[in-house]
Amino acid sequence: MTTLLDISKLAVLYLRQSTLGQLRDNVVATAEQYKLREIPERLGFPADRIVVVDEDLGVSGTTIAGRTGMLRVLDLLERGRVSCVVVRDIGRLTRDAFNADIAIIARQCYHAGAQIVTPDKTYDLSDPADQFTLGLQGLLAGWDHSNIVRRLAQHRKAKQARGTNINGAVPPGYEKIIDVPKSSSDYGRLRITVDGEVRERMTLILRKGLELGGILAVVRFLRAQDLRVPILRGEESRFVTGADGVTRAVGAGRRIVQWVEPTRDRVTRILKNPTCAGAIVNGRRTRELDPGTGRRRWTTRRPYERCTVIRDAHPPYISWEEHCQLIATIARNNQAKTFGAGQALLSGLGLLKCGVCGAPMVVQYNNPQRRARGRVYRNTPFTYTCSRRARDGRALLHQNPAGPYIDQAARELVLFGLGQLDLDGLREVRRERQRRVGEADRLGLQRVEVLTRRARMLEDAIGDATRPEARSRLVARFEDALAELEAARQSANRPSEREAPELSPQRLRRLEVFRDPAAAWSRFTTKTRKEVIRALVGTAAIHPDLDGYFLVFDWADGGRAAARVKTIRRQKLYVVPGDVLALFGDDSDTGHRRVAGRLGRGRRGGRASPRPDAAGCPHR
Repeated sequence: MTTLLDISKLAVLYLRQSTLGQLRDNVVATAEQYKLREIPERLGFPADRIVVVDEDLGVSGTTIAGRTGMLRVLDLLERGRVSCVVVRDIGRLTRDAFNADIAIIARQCYHAGAQIVTPDKTYDLSDPADQFTLGLQGLLAGWDHSNIVRRLAQHRKAKQARGTNINGAVPPGYEKIIDVPKSSSDYGRLRITVDGEVRERMTLILRKGLELGGILAVVRFLRAQDLRVPILRGEESRFVTGADGVTRAVGAGRRIVQWVEPTRDRVTRILKNPTCAGAIVNGRRTRELDPGTGRRRWTTRRPYERCTVIRDAHPPYISWEEHCQLIATIARNNQAKTFGAGQALLSGLGLLKCGVCGAPMVVQYNNPQRRARGRVYRNTPFTYTCSRRARDGRALLHQNPAGPYIDQAARELVLFGLGQLDLDGLREVRRERQRRVGEADRLGLQRVEVLTRRARMLEDAIGDATRPEARSRLVARFEDALAELEAARQSANRPSEREAPELSPQRLRRLEVFRDPAAAWSRFTTKTRKEVIRALVGTAAIHPDLDGYFLVFDWADGGRAAARVKTIRRQKLYVVPGDVLALFGDDSDTGHRRVAGRLGRGRRGGRASPRPDAAGCPHR
């Protein structure tokens, strides 16, 4: 049917291409979209009534969010200033696989009385037939996008299976083979660079990493020898301001080798890069569900077991076994450094969680002194901070209690738990277990003797038997008796099975130090104290209260204990779980009692621990 347009309003020409690569390479497609300006000119729109919206060139159409050009078009439609929206095809408007965005665009056009114009068809949103066609076109556009993504993923895997590197930029020390025809199987593969200086420096860094067994050790060696590290960077410098407002210098143009000062980050990228081991790893970066927010987030540190590893894809600097050894060494160094470093008692254990959101709590060390109003004040040496972040990257900071107070509460909880250790009972349990083991061994020997006598009796009966039928039955019984005797002998010779690991006398003697937990704790180093906490505690959590905090330890054997930390009045108020308050008994007693605990499995509403000396716990 004939469609009438109001030329007194605006004709919006909307342009979009999915990626910056398409914008750079498909110049003709971009020019064809700009030529669509001829359509509103033929319809009678004057030049000053034609608005070209090209802010979304290089932006994906999978969602409206983040598309400033489409948001501008929707704003013009909402104000009723648009007569028609001109696009190359419906796929330029949206590529939403669930067809939700096309409904938003169509609804705005319907309320504004605007139409969608393409070179092939004009969609009048007041016509039900055009509404149905437009919805179907949007659904097909989303389906086509999903198919393209799936095919590209398959092509990526197929290329990597052939040994072609498609993981982005080439690392230093390598270069792509491009001096052969594209039809050749070697096109796009990696080879070791022909630059002898870069090749020797890369070999030196990797060999020193295996020899010294650490990233910082390699950095110190390079700085002591006044050696630089090769990186690949654009030969032109360009300053870019990020979303965080920080201006950074980035390379642009052709990538060339540049020599820079060795830093921890630069050496880490070389030592931990599987490309230097001749391998291609696919799937290190993927989207996984975040249990805290319920949204999918990008994960870039997946282990090799969960990735597709193609070994011997190109010439290596080191073998794959040496690379795995180097990765394991770096991981051990990080764990040892995190476990033993710092004065914070609960740092590096991986046990402490935020009681508000369940996120891990990290340690933040502060300057010992702070200056304010011309005076020097003593600062809190460290704090425990909730690591949960908002969607925009901002720290939520549910709580950040002072570290020394939390460590003091942790010490009291550990002493409280060690006070439950019954060394005399452990010795009695060991003696009882030895008695049971001895009784089981004695019964096993008696069974062997009985079965031996039975086998001899059957052997004598076989010699005395006169009838063949009786002899056959006795022989069968004799063979069964021998098999049973052999099984009994093997059972008697095997060590007796224990229902739990046995405490050796040496371990019991080592536990004697905990007869006086406070004296033993004062002699321990920070690392030993952390080892004791790791052995005793399964999980730990900090619950903020109005005037303090509750530090809760869930023991490894299923019990639970909590300590109350009194601080200044807090600005934020969170609800303390009832099972934590139940450890302290009545609400009236919560403000006086410092430590409370419960033996056995934690259950809601349980009583306080029946420890005899619980009344002797510190009070505040």
